[in-house]
Amino acid sequence: MRDLTTIKKDIATLPYMQQRELADWLRGRHLASLRTGTTDRRTLCTAQETWAHYRRVLLDCQEADIGDRCRRRDYVVARWCAVAQMKQDGYRVQEISRASTLHHATVTYCLDCVEAALDNPATQPDFVQVWRRFKFKLTH
Repeated sequence: MRDLTTIKKDIATLPYMQQRELADWLRGRHLASLRTGTTDRRTLCTAQETWAHYRRVLLDCQEADIGDRCRRRDYVVARWCAVAQMKQDGYRVQEISRASTLHHATVTYCLDCVEAALDNPATQPDFVQVWRRFKFKLTH
């Protein structure tokens, strides 16, 4: 049997739509995704299931429901955490947008804000604090 890296290279040579079809087929049979370049820890979950999981985790650690349409800072920061984590998990902006019901431009803006906040934590200390708590809850 060929090793996983060889299989990933072969899949990477396929056109994008065939890669997506293969990933969907594998998920349908409860097999791990073989998409290249992904750090997806939740390969058997849809984007909606992942968003719901992160919503529960953030509700537990931040007491802010990321599903609410609220502009309060604690809610916004919680949404940033979920969006950034989903992107780290390997979801595309369109998948995150559909799962969160946020506009794709909003998702991109969230990712830019998170990147800026993590590059310079002094500018967004409230986000960094929530991000650390969120990451801790995910690992424990």
